Amino acid sequence: GTSATAASTADAAATAAGGDRPASRPPAAEAAPFVPPADDLVPSGDASRRLVEYFVMVSSVPVEDRAAQRAAASSRRMKARAPDPSRDKMNSRTKGRFDVRRVHLARTGHGADGADGDGAPQDDAVGNTLLEPRITARYPAADHEDQPLNVRIPQFCHPEGTDLIRPTTAYRMPRVHHFVLTDSMGGKQFGTCLTVYEEFGRGDDGKTTYYAPRVLVLLSTWPYLTAFRTYLTQLYRLATTTDC
Repeated sequence: GTSATAASTADAAATAAGGDRPASRPPAAEAAPFVPPADDLVPSGDASRRLVEYFVMVSSVPVEDRAAQRAAASSRRMKARAPDPSRDKMNSRTKGRFDVRRVHLARTGHGADGADGDGAPQDDAVGNTLLEPRITARYPAADHEDQPLNVRIPQFCHPEGTDLIRPTTAYRMPRVHHFVLTDSMGGKQFGTCLTVYEEFGRGDDGKTTYYAPRVLVLLSTWPYLTAFRTYLTQLYRLATTTDC
């Protein structure tokens, strides 16, 4: 730099004038690396070194209990028809609710034509299939000793409820939601869920296509929700656009 050049020029001039050469300057001391306080360091332990605890796939599988299947079909028919004062019990408090429900059913396409709001016929065997969420794939296969996998993960994958999951004829776009699990020691696990609707089967007519939800879940002790959301969406996009 300019200062270094000026210093070299001054030394050369002093030597040429017969003066003593100035003593060499001591080297500058190097700055010590910054070490954060012990309290700011990442806590020790296996969980602190893992970015993702578990990657889980929750699929919708048919319920094997035939009685539950029949009960679900009956409940579905009850919800799909408009209230009838001649058959349903009503009083002054519930009459207003029945009127509101009748208007809601009319707007959503429920009626007496044997179809529900998404166009699925009530007598279709596939459409009446009762589904339940179940873990069908996971990584790692074994639980971490310090962070076991919560057995109720499938319930958190369906915040609208898991009592009446059934195939639908209306395809729905993928969606993302988050949840937080807290253990008995106050530790938190942050869940990021990507719900996608995939083809479940064909109806009795061979033409109607039914779809069922499948959920991809990332569990982590770190709240990097935006990054996990981006990762899941990119992973699903890659899996559905490549031929493997």
